[in-house]
Amino acid sequence: MNNGTLYWIWLAQKLGAGNRYLPYLMERYSDAFEVFRADAEELFDTEIPEKLQEALSDKNLDEALAISDYCTKLRIGILTYHSELYPAGLRKIKNPPAVLYFRGRMPDLSKYVSISVVGTRTTSEYGKCAGYKIAYELASAGVCIVSGMALGSDSVAACAAIEAGAPTIAVLGSGVDVIYPPEHATLYRKIIEHGAVISEYPPTSRPDGSNFPKRNRIISGISMGALVIEGDMRSGALITAEHAMEQGKDIFALPGNINSKNAEGTNALLRDGADLVLEASDILDRYSLYHSNKLDFARLSRARERSNVSDEILSRYGVCFGVSREERRSEKQAPARRAPVKRADAEQKQRLETVEEKAISENAPAAASVDAKVINTLPEKYREIFGSIPDGRPVSFDEVLAVCKTPGEAMSALTFLEIKGVISSLPGGYYLKN
Repeated sequence: MNNGTLYWIWLAQKLGAGNRYLPYLMERYSDAFEVFRADAEELFDTEIPEKLQEALSDKNLDEALAISDYCTKLRIGILTYHSELYPAGLRKIKNPPAVLYFRGRMPDLSKYVSISVVGTRTTSEYGKCAGYKIAYELASAGVCIVSGMALGSDSVAACAAIEAGAPTIAVLGSGVDVIYPPEHATLYRKIIEHGAVISEYPPTSRPDGSNFPKRNRIISGISMGALVIEGDMRSGALITAEHAMEQGKDIFALPGNINSKNAEGTNALLRDGADLVLEASDILDRYSLYHSNKLDFARLSRARERSNVSDEILSRYGVCFGVSREERRSEKQAPARRAPVKRADAEQKQRLETVEEKAISENAPAAASVDAKVINTLPEKYREIFGSIPDGRPVSFDEVLAVCKTPGEAMSALTFLEIKGVISSLPGGYYLKN
């Protein structure tokens, strides 16, 4: 990782997710290193707010170094605003991320028509079948499917893209090393094998609720158009559609029964001018003139024979669906049984936890005696963090974070302690005292 990337990480941390001042800074300073070099007096003579000026005046690189080291160790890729594979569409939105972290193989989106496919977590049978069929045929024709890997419509679309043998991108509302929702651990691994999971949030970031509306602008920003499969008026999919409208992207929607809650949002989009979609060709025709070299209509014709979804396919990818508000209310009275594929159930969650625990156990190093002299040479704060780790039991990053001020401080401390040989890192983001 070059030094230029380090300054981009620093700038991304100072700006925070969703900040709209990056384009202004790039017009004035051209790159992150020039922003880093700017002194307080120079920053004061700008149009950026005082709070951000103060943040940019802090030239400490410890947190950026810790993130950089962590990414190197876990083989997490970093795309900066000036990187060749940074999606060109993102540079055109009002609040582009300074940095994108990714796992897998980031597709070169200049070679694809990219369409985001989003929808409700509580997908109906109609939405499941139509969403899979359309996404499968789009992917077969050469479209890169973009989603959020959420329960329901998003995951069905990602699954369809992989089955079609096409690259797909999932934009997370957490760090790329944090699988959310956890029920989609299998799908997460499959996406990494066939495309990439990306995020503007640094590794280890938890999936805070405020992250998702911000990440939706990235889903739409890297796409030429957005297809909404299903969603009520409060669905997060409609937030993605709103971002797409603001960004000047094409909006597509699947029509639904006017008496269905899941169709409220999509029918409203259609009423307000979105393009109605009944099949993949309704979307492909929009791009066939100017992007014909990126599309394969011969493959589309063959794909129509194989584009029907089955529970066996979804089960293979671990695709799960959410619980509706009505079902949640009824569960308070009597817990409902959730069938595989239909719902993210407790049994599946237990299996994931068992796999994770097994991985930790199998990869845990043999117990070793840590030299007390080494411990005594540690800085006081690092001794405190080391002391908070129990003997013989792996701890998660969150447990370490509880005794630190920031995620950056936690990552820096863990990296330092591992270099000193007093702790070891384990799969899944766990740490064990040696």
